[in-house]
Amino acid sequence: MKLISLLIAILSFLNVNSQDLDEYVVTADNYKLGTLKEFIDGCSKGAKETQSQMQWEGVEIDIKQFCKCMAIGVIGNLTKDEFLEKMSQGDLTTALSNKKIRNDFTNCIFNSGAMKLEDDFKYSNFNSNLSKEQEAIVLDYCVEKELEVDNSLDPKLVREFCKCKREKLIELDITFDKLYEIENTDKEAYNEIILPCFNSIITTKEEYNPDDLIGSNYFTRVSLIPIINSYKIKLEIDGTTRYFVFDTGADQMLINSDLEKELLSKNKISKYDYIESMSFEMADGSIVLARGVLLNNIKIGSYFVNNVKAYIVPEGSPLCGMGFLNKFKKWEIDVEKNELLLFK
Repeated sequence: MKLISLLIAILSFLNVNSQDLDEYVVTADNYKLGTLKEFIDGCSKGAKETQSQMQWEGVEIDIKQFCKCMAIGVIGNLTKDEFLEKMSQGDLTTALSNKKIRNDFTNCIFNSGAMKLEDDFKYSNFNSNLSKEQEAIVLDYCVEKELEVDNSLDPKLVREFCKCKREKLIELDITFDKLYEIENTDKEAYNEIILPCFNSIITTKEEYNPDDLIGSNYFTRVSLIPIINSYKIKLEIDGTTRYFVFDTGADQMLINSDLEKELLSKNKISKYDYIESMSFEMADGSIVLARGVLLNNIKIGSYFVNNVKAYIVPEGSPLCGMGFLNKFKKWEIDVEKNELLLFK
């Protein structure tokens, strides 16, 4: 059933709220079509005449609860004339193209317990059953929910994030027990779906310039060296090798004064490479004004990267943050292999 597959597909993008039931089935313009019981009985009878149970890919749907949600979530949002028109066409479900109707109907479905999903049910099971129109509706839901959280985001980038999220759910054969954990930063679903897809958005910031990336491969793999609660990564700055702390929570790339002096002594940077300074909070809580410098010819994997902004702090390990990662089109972390994948 295509309608049911659509409802399952949007499960991960919805926040379900409670909903009161009315005694009568009433249209949006307050026309009473009959009692709720009469509608449910008639709807259920019609459904049972065509099939003994409602299910899709092993997901059983409670017919009475489904009919109740049709009465409240769909008919309750239509005028009398709209309802009669849909009935004459024999297709009430086209009303789901309306955002409010989709929300009310779907909230009702999940609140009522009409759908019985086992934890081992796989998200990918319904993929081939979605039409292009249904895929668009699923993406619209995701975009709406993300923009509700932060309306300053670019809707085009958010849509790319949602496409990535759906593709990952299917590609990784995610089951619903893992899907429920998708907001937990320690769990597989977050680290293998949300984080990589989020990175595919933020790497479209102004730092990304394909002309700054030298290398013929579409992507490169880079070893991550595990340390306590983090990683280190090997970078060569114009032939000078250092192991940087890899920190996706840091906004910028940092180098210490010792590395700056070495690069100056080797003529790898000059006074013409310095840029505006930036303030940083150190581990002890102090604030330092760090001078900025543009680094070139940084080797990572099979790539060489130019025009990388770095900031110079008095001491401490060099740090590779988002300022460097944003130079790439996108990046992913392979947790099992301790590898960083960088895409040109």
